[in-house]
Amino acid sequence: MSASRICQSRELDYFVLEAAPDEGGDITIDDLSAMSMECFFIFAKDGDLFMKMFSKTGVGQWDDETITLWQGDESASFDYSLDGDLLKLDFGGGEMVFKRSDDAPPDINATPEPDSGKRIETSFTDVNGKSSTMSAVCPNGWYSHITPMADNMISFSTSADPYDENASSIKITCYAKLLDTHSIKDEGMQISFALNDMTWEGVHDSGEATIKLLTIIDNSIVDIYGTRVNPDSDELQQVLNSFEFA
Repeated sequence: MSASRICQSRELDYFVLEAAPDEGGDITIDDLSAMSMECFFIFAKDGDLFMKMFSKTGVGQWDDETITLWQGDESASFDYSLDGDLLKLDFGGGEMVFKRSDDAPPDINATPEPDSGKRIETSFTDVNGKSSTMSAVCPNGWYSHITPMADNMISFSTSADPYDENASSIKITCYAKLLDTHSIKDEGMQISFALNDMTWEGVHDSGEATIKLLTIIDNSIVDIYGTRVNPDSDELQQVLNSFEFA
């Protein structure tokens, strides 16, 4: 039986995103979840709440009509309605609907385990209809990220959040070779690596702390974009040495 109010029959009430105004096209709620872009509320009976909205998190308080979210010393309040198991509210971009879940809420204090040493693989089909598989080993202490909307990319990062702009990262992307000539036009120190019968050419911009590399395999181009890593770093060398493509 649906509770008529939040936390009426439980110490914690867990609501998961069911529908959003920006959902459309080929992107579904399941796709968002697979991209670590979950949206949910955890309400405690004492009036506290925890929110995850895509890649952002927040805390606040709630009562029978209002949700209040805190950002430092500032707060913002939003009215909501509860229709059975459906929580409805509008943050300013249209109504969002969250559904009460009987699953155990996520442990918000848990620290995800890094993917150290795991071989991460993705399979995809390029614009020419060619099916390919690529993989590489995740650096020690780093996390791996693959999203349904970009299955031709493997991303490694020092953060469990794939959208953390302050983290060091190495992204590998494969796409069809459509032109006869290919080069990296960016300014920086020219670098080259010959590994596993592949030659990677590119540039290192020490000022921007970025690395761009590419190699051509048959009719495919594989490029690597690294932020906050050096050409001789163990992390980059581990990815390059372990890279496989078929």
